[in-house]
Amino acid sequence: MDYVSLKVKNLLPGFGIMLCRAHLTDRDILALAQKLETYTGLEYLNLSFNDITDVGALALADALERHPRLQTVNLSSNRIGLNGAKALARAFQSLPELQEVYLSSNPIGDEGTKALAVSIKSLTKLKILYLSSTDMGDEGTRLLADALEYHPTLQTLYLASNNFGDIGAKALASRLVAHVHLKNLDVSGNQISDHGSALLLQALEQNLSIKTTTATGSDPSRPVQRRGKLSLDLSGNCLGQAAYSAVLDVKNVNLAVRLDTSVVG
Repeated sequence: MDYVSLKVKNLLPGFGIMLCRAHLTDRDILALAQKLETYTGLEYLNLSFNDITDVGALALADALERHPRLQTVNLSSNRIGLNGAKALARAFQSLPELQEVYLSSNPIGDEGTKALAVSIKSLTKLKILYLSSTDMGDEGTRLLADALEYHPTLQTLYLASNNFGDIGAKALASRLVAHVHLKNLDVSGNQISDHGSALLLQALEQNLSIKTTTATGSDPSRPVQRRGKLSLDLSGNCLGQAAYSAVLDVKNVNLAVRLDTSVVG
């Protein structure tokens, strides 16, 4: 019996699959996709740190469309490119319960990000999105930022090492300002300058000042100050003294900013 068969032979409704660092190739993923056609209720899938290319991603995407209860997809650190990203983007539109997507360290590029951005608009429950090291650049970041306007429930966004600069930072700043549930934004290892960092700082300080309604307390419609920390990672960017000074001038104690040498806030 092959390795994949051993791992999935006794799966029940409501199951999850974790085959992280399992040395899986496209051949294994084709076998897994066939088995997923005979099951229902998949909620969690982790196939990170394997050797999956577009071939495997295409087969997997077709299988995932049959699992509308899926909440988490982790395909980080594989070799999925443009065609695989397009296939996954199509599949995501059939997954209304999807809350966590991890696709970091795949060569998706601008066009792959564009396809994902279109599908992300339909993921109304999305909370966590990891797209670090996917070669999205400024254009991909802008398209993604536009899509995220539809996701006020977003909590964590990782876009490290994507070769974008102030254009991408400006797009993110304009869209994330109203995301009152945002807790973590990682844009480290990019080409953001003092100007782009200032835009992000201003947007997130404004974000933290937004008053929202809550169901707690005697009056559920009463506006309350948002609570909790918001973390921004700016390390590894093209920052000068002005950016460091701006971080030191941050007034909101709930905004924690990571630079190359420290965390301020």
